[in-house]
Amino acid sequence: MSGRSEADLVIVGAGAAGLAAGLAARAGGLDVVIVEAAGRIGGRALTDKTGLPSGPYDIGCHWMHDASENPLAALALSHRKALRNQPHPDGVPRWLAMRGAVMDAATRADCAAYYLRCFTALEEAGAAGADRVGAEILDTSSPYYPLFRGWAGAIYSVPPERISTGDIARQMETPENWPLEHGYGAMIAEILGDQPVTLDCPVRRIDRAGKHIRVETAQGTIEADDVILAVSSTVLAEGAIAIEPGLPADVLSAIEAVPLGHAERVGIALTERLDGIGDQAPGHILTRNGDQIGLMIHEFGRAELTGYLSGDLARDLGRAGKEAAFAFLRDALKEVFGAGIEKRITGWVASQWSGDPLIRGAYSHAVPGRAHLRPRLAEPVEERLHLAGEATHPTRFASAHGAYMSGLRAVGHVMARRNRTGLADRPVPGA
Repeated sequence: MSGRSEADLVIVGAGAAGLAAGLAARAGGLDVVIVEAAGRIGGRALTDKTGLPSGPYDIGCHWMHDASENPLAALALSHRKALRNQPHPDGVPRWLAMRGAVMDAATRADCAAYYLRCFTALEEAGAAGADRVGAEILDTSSPYYPLFRGWAGAIYSVPPERISTGDIARQMETPENWPLEHGYGAMIAEILGDQPVTLDCPVRRIDRAGKHIRVETAQGTIEADDVILAVSSTVLAEGAIAIEPGLPADVLSAIEAVPLGHAERVGIALTERLDGIGDQAPGHILTRNGDQIGLMIHEFGRAELTGYLSGDLARDLGRAGKEAAFAFLRDALKEVFGAGIEKRITGWVASQWSGDPLIRGAYSHAVPGRAHLRPRLAEPVEERLHLAGEATHPTRFASAHGAYMSGLRAVGHVMARRNRTGLADRPVPGA
């Protein structure tokens, strides 16, 4: 913060939401300070550029969901970023292994049909106005249910027994999911990150009792007219930042209603591509122990695999460490491809979002029966405090562009308050 003691606006968190808010607020002429507890920007948008010999790898968000309506997709295109926008030609999964054996086309088709029935049931229940526990409306006796359970966990960050059909109904999605060849996290850092951010600066306490809000950090205290909190819902729910006076009861209830679930990514580079499997091939594995792993095989034509771990499995492995997550995927691959697959591994990387104390999970989900509380997070907290991040977007949650849009929305509330109260007429320092 370089000795700063006051600003118009303090933004806590330099993920997609905080960075978007910073750019928008500066464009509006505000004096802004962004503080970030980590030693880097990006939050859950993170690209590892050196861990795999096959190329850059997204440790965090990877798919530009809803691409035709995603403002970050427009930014990517305007900056000539290499992306893939071809849909998968077949249903999911295109490749399937169960209990150590690769399944034939007829079994894959049966599995895909079961998946479709499950997703349709979840969506229809939500569309009918019901906010039910997902597992209650599914055929859990199917032999494919353990596979679907894990795949649903990768999509919603929780297994069906914790899925809210009301949350599914509120989520606005289009079919386009575009990955960026050189990394979604890298693009966000490049396009949004060219602005001052104070790193390694965790916020310990926010005192909003006085005329100005006091933000107490590891590098000093700064006073501001407004504060945008762009940190994860679980970090807020678990009280990692002391806020005094405490948040209103309705805001606390909404925060607790949309905690982060758990999902981890493991990337493995191989000496050569796997025989008989094409590019961009989505696959699923059901291990002998009954765990599900989602796979993306040969993305961008690379000799590379991505393993998607979800739910309680991802939580436990994320907390155990990156090595544990890699070992789990390696052993699952050995069940299917034989022990020789290990000798073909030339590098690996893994996420650890569940074990990161600054984040504590992957992306948000609503507790069944409480999805209707999420929209409260998009509103100001008693005028001067504003929440941002993917969990606060009423319809685009669990996405980087939802976080980005929430940051812009928060700044809109800040600017409206300043205009309403006359703060907008105050001279900008140094102007």
